Amino acid sequence: MNIKKFKFYILVVLAALSLVLILFSTVFGYDPERFGSILQTYGVPELLYISWVILATATTLPISAVMIAGIIYFSFFYAMAYTFIGMLIGSIGTFYASRWLGKDFVKEAAGLKGKGRIHILNQLVHKHSLVYVILLAFVYAFPSNLAYMIAGATDIKFKDMLAIIIFGNLTTALGVGWIILGVVGGSLRFILGGAALILLVNVIPLAMYWQHLKKLVVLAYSEKAYRKLVEAERMIEKDYGIPLPKKRQAR
Repeated sequence: MNIKKFKFYILVVLAALSLVLILFSTVFGYDPERFGSILQTYGVPELLYISWVILATATTLPISAVMIAGIIYFSFFYAMAYTFIGMLIGSIGTFYASRWLGKDFVKEAAGLKGKGRIHILNQLVHKHSLVYVILLAFVYAFPSNLAYMIAGATDIKFKDMLAIIIFGNLTTALGVGWIILGVVGGSLRFILGGAALILLVNVIPLAMYWQHLKKLVVLAYSEKAYRKLVEAERMIEKDYGIPLPKKRQAR
């Protein structure tokens, strides 16, 4: 078997496993109360907490459950510091693991000709990888670990990925931390502040890149509908001189 394809299949399996872990979070005892009791008995609670955050960052396990226990046990400041360290290690580790496993195959597959939704999706993700990585990392409802995998498997530079992590994931984590602090301490100000920060982080990329997201939704519904949408955009650009989002023209 082609070694590039074999490594890519490993990446696909790891991605699938990371996504389904959320379904078994209750089986693993992934809840704040259990975390809090373990932190109280563990010799180096800081190391254990950071390890939990790394695992949650690289998968779809709920990081908020870890943060609740951390904020109660460590205090808000230290819990957020450890959370940021764990998220950076988890996201950067996922990025480079994906780069080693998938970039060679993805680069090779992007140049292949083909038909069908899978081929179109591959072309879209490869061509607009930065857009989809931003959407996955910033929008709270999307699995951000896929953002690190896509970034690693495409041509996105590390400095760009690091900026996305800082302004997207870490900022969202700060908002979640404020909400948890507000609930624990009974402060409506922190709850509203955290919710506003998360909303801001979510709305900005959606407002900027909704056209790209629409294409994915239409493609998921029907390949025929997607091709009609693309053709309609080309007609608008040709007849009215309105550029598509991917080709901003200088006036």
